[in-house]
Amino acid sequence: MKDLLKTNCFDIQETMIIVGSCLESMQPKAYKELKQISSNIYDVCLEKEHLNMVVTKIIGMVARGKIRN
Repeated sequence: MKDLLKTNCFDIQETMIIVGSCLESMQPKAYKELKQISSNIYDVCLEKEHLNMVVTKIIGMVARGKIRN
């Protein structure tokens, strides 16, 4: 997984999956299923980061990137 807030907005691929940073340890089966869809998985902890920062980052990535899904 890649840290969403530490990723450059231009360094993204067509499919983005954003998950909670605890998903891999708390729901390993669900994480494996997502990994089969795309290896381009970003994580963020909403207990650590404010939602406004996360939303701003996602908007920047969508606006500048080559996002398809």
